[in-house]
Amino acid sequence: MPPQALMTQSGRAVVTDIFGVYSAAPLASQNTGAAYSPWQEAASSYDVRNITRAEIKEMAKILFVRGAIDAITYALLRAERSPAAVQDNPVLETGRRYDYIAIYAQRIESRTSLGMTQGIEYEIHVLAVLDRIAAQRQNRLDMHA
Repeated sequence: MPPQALMTQSGRAVVTDIFGVYSAAPLASQNTGAAYSPWQEAASSYDVRNITRAEIKEMAKILFVRGAIDAITYALLRAERSPAAVQDNPVLETGRRYDYIAIYAQRIESRTSLGMTQGIEYEIHVLAVLDRIAAQRQNRLDMHA
């Protein structure tokens, strides 16, 4: 079965393949009565559009330990190198803030334009996770405005 694309809540594509939607459970999971879901915790504590390396690692750990993301997503979020550039892949500076949605969107666009699509579904999934957190954060801010 060839890969197919689905849309996330924020309008980004998520790749499906012979195994189904890549890591569908975390993206489809809903708050099932728990007092505070890992998604809500991440959205209230972290701004993925303005986040440091230390903060992204903390957020990834919360999501992984609470079962919201899988090990591959956890590892990609904790990676020391920027996912932004295919050719030069610099180490992210400690203490500097980054827009992780822009970083992953740029990487996906760059890799796609170069025809480097092997493994890209992992990066698309990470982008969908980041989009979900950003959308929940925005919804939370809108409710309190």
